[in-house]
Amino acid sequence: MKIGWIVSGVIMILVTVPAGLVGYSGSGALDGDIPACDSGILGLNVCDRVVMLEDGVNIPDAAAILLAADVSVDWGSQNVWIAIVPASDEEYCSNGNDGYLVCDRDSLTYLAGGPYSGGSFDWTLEGGDIRFVAGNSMEAASESVTIEYTYNARLSPLLGSILTFLGVAQILIGWKF
Repeated sequence: MKIGWIVSGVIMILVTVPAGLVGYSGSGALDGDIPACDSGILGLNVCDRVVMLEDGVNIPDAAAILLAADVSVDWGSQNVWIAIVPASDEEYCSNGNDGYLVCDRDSLTYLAGGPYSGGSFDWTLEGGDIRFVAGNSMEAASESVTIEYTYNARLSPLLGSILTFLGVAQILIGWKF
């Protein structure tokens, strides 16, 4: 019996099971000012146009395979909306100022959130390049919102199963030899 194999197999299982089932959770908040539709900023009417951040987030496909993550976003306003779109939707946008692009609302592909999201959305991690967009349905007033988010990331079932299998295999090898 090889104690090293058995101990490493037990440690692998003891680490994999909590990481796969429970994972890591967190939360945070951001404050944002969303202009009114008729604000006149950049000639922008955000009732039919939206503001997209120029900087996106690249989520490697491998991360989506190895991790299962759920994100919940809540901003508590029915007038303001936020969404996640593919970065390739940039082609429907024109250059704005200060790190923003101005886009046609109806041309975008919404992965989560959007004009009819009702003040919140849930999103499951997927690989690819994404960007964030925001809009306002109020013509007369801008609105300040606090965007609250929570997330839970854990090992994907595939990776958790593989690591658990390897841990059991190490225990059996150590026990048998």
